[in-house]
Amino acid sequence: MQRLILYLTTSVLFASLLFGCRPEQQASEFNISSTPKIGEGIELETKMNQAIEVNYFFKDDEAINFELNIGADPKYGKLSDCYFNNNNLKCMYTPNDQFVGTDEFYIMSRDGDFSSNDMARVQVKVINPDKCGDTLHGQLIYRTMFKDAVVNYGEVCESEVQESQCFDGELTEYSGSFQNASCRVGEPNSCEGALHGETKTRIKYKKEKVLYNEVCEKEVQSQTCNDGSFSAWSGSYTFDSCSIDAKEVIKKCEDPEMMNKLIEKKFTINFPAAIECQFNETGTNENDLNEYLNGPRKNEKIRARIEQYTKITLPENGVICDMKFQFPNQKMLYDDEILLTVNNYVVMSSQNYSTQSGNAKYANGLKINADGLMEYNWMGDNGLYNLYYGTSVTPKYCLGLTNQDANYHERCSIPKTETRGEIKLDIPANEMIKVGLGAEIGSNSNKKQISFGFITTGDNDNGDCEHAAYGFDVDIKYLEN
Repeated sequence: MQRLILYLTTSVLFASLLFGCRPEQQASEFNISSTPKIGEGIELETKMNQAIEVNYFFKDDEAINFELNIGADPKYGKLSDCYFNNNNLKCMYTPNDQFVGTDEFYIMSRDGDFSSNDMARVQVKVINPDKCGDTLHGQLIYRTMFKDAVVNYGEVCESEVQESQCFDGELTEYSGSFQNASCRVGEPNSCEGALHGETKTRIKYKKEKVLYNEVCEKEVQSQTCNDGSFSAWSGSYTFDSCSIDAKEVIKKCEDPEMMNKLIEKKFTINFPAAIECQFNETGTNENDLNEYLNGPRKNEKIRARIEQYTKITLPENGVICDMKFQFPNQKMLYDDEILLTVNNYVVMSSQNYSTQSGNAKYANGLKINADGLMEYNWMGDNGLYNLYYGTSVTPKYCLGLTNQDANYHERCSIPKTETRGEIKLDIPANEMIKVGLGAEIGSNSNKKQISFGFITTGDNDNGDCEHAAYGFDVDIKYLEN
């Protein structure tokens, strides 16, 4: 045993002298390599098409020239930018385009010429990134947005197509600047009660007056409402009415040579009884009108009326020379006041509501036209509605007659309101000629329509606008032009 210890000691001393080493130095100091160790594998996770940094750390204290290297490359990706420093191997792993699944590569250790017996597996799980609802990661979606939510009628909704991309479960901000998801075109404006697109028509005449043997030429004109403004009227005729010059007709009617050409016809006109005004019972002021254009009750104001009309026909070329009224023996009863019209001209009324009545209360009353005829209107600047009402404020009215005429009360007899009495009416022929010229041509082109109207009025009482049933005969003499 002593020989063996001596031998080993001698051997070490010999080696020390031979290699220049101290007895206490280790093998590593002699740069003698050995089989290195390797650590455990690691698992990483990334998303499709997204690179990830690999950071593998392992230290072998017994190794002399220790380093880490890639032992086997990944199958479904690639490694780049690998470097080893301070026992740490770093690489960038990039999965193949659109690859989803598990990839792996291996890290080995080296010590000089010796490699580790095993390798550490680096497992990389590549997952499909989160979708955005039904939109896949990376997919573009589109939407149409509008500059304005509402545009004026006639304008165009300005739009733009915007895009967004799904990125890992979140949509990027949409491109573009428009913010409204919808746009509508505003409603067109109406035109003084006419709806947009609605067409109004009117009749205009080429001449206002024609000679006895001439014909009134007329045309139907139209205009259309377009977003609050009417188009220009069609046509070129400018006169609202046309009639044979009354003076010409009077001459013809008074011409002795024409007397044997006069045609005489008798007509019977009947008006049924009228009961109660249709006041606007829910209204409070004069502008509150119901479907009948009647207002609320108001004492001493004409607020309601009942109008009754009937028509007779003459040949289109018929020119009236005279019209005589024959009222049978009857006791007429009415409330409040009455008016009788022919062709919308007042030929008789229980009070004079015209602008020429001589009473300031009727300064805006029914208009007297250039031919001296009283025009009947219910509404408007010269309408009967809302005029002052009082008993016997003005005298009775019969067309063409005054209280200075002989037999005035025999020719113009009208009972007072709420008083039974007889009606008598004898209007001068010249006045009826002018009234007759206001006749309208009916839908039947070879007929002229003569309109008779009977109006009763009321202010506020129950029983206003009532009248008993009555009728009369009218004898019309006319020439065929």
